[in-house]
Amino acid sequence: MADLGQVDEAIDHFRTALEIKPDYADADNNLGMALARRGRINEAIPHVRKALEIRPLYEEARANLLRVLSSQEQTARTLDQRRELIRVCPKNTGLLNETAWILATSPSLALRNRAEAVDLAQRAVDLSDGQEPAFLDTLAAAYAETGQFAEAVQTAEKAVELATQQKKKVFADAIEARIRVYKTRAPFRQGGE
Repeated sequence: MADLGQVDEAIDHFRTALEIKPDYADADNNLGMALARRGRINEAIPHVRKALEIRPLYEEARANLLRVLSSQEQTARTLDQRRELIRVCPKNTGLLNETAWILATSPSLALRNRAEAVDLAQRAVDLSDGQEPAFLDTLAAAYAETGQFAEAVQTAEKAVELATQQKKKVFADAIEARIRVYKTRAPFRQGGE
């Protein structure tokens, strides 16, 4: 989780490149993979597909599309495995956080579980003494999923403060964008859905 700020920064750079040159296959491919790394699979897929539309023989994009589509299917299959790992390793904060993020923000209703998302995210926050902005960000998303929008905003604001102190400006900006969503009384969805 330590380099998510760098991934967010890369996402911004690839988006800027596409604003300058919309038919830049490499930028679409790389943006898709950065979004996938951030867990935003539904947003990643169209970018990798667009790279292939621009360059149909683009082997790397073809392989990446298969990877991303497989990742989307795997998410559903791996939730049970994640839960079993959490039972075995209940203090693995990264696993707690990643699982809570999926359960809170998945565009698939079948994958979301509000109560479990809050529980797992709160455990990650507690184990990190509330000092990891990514964990607070996930807890905020889980609160929003349960309709606790005031708590979501308050928790996300703490995450922004910590991310800013840790000089993770791009990550802080991403959290602020989610705060704007929570203020409209809407939950955050991966891929912006």
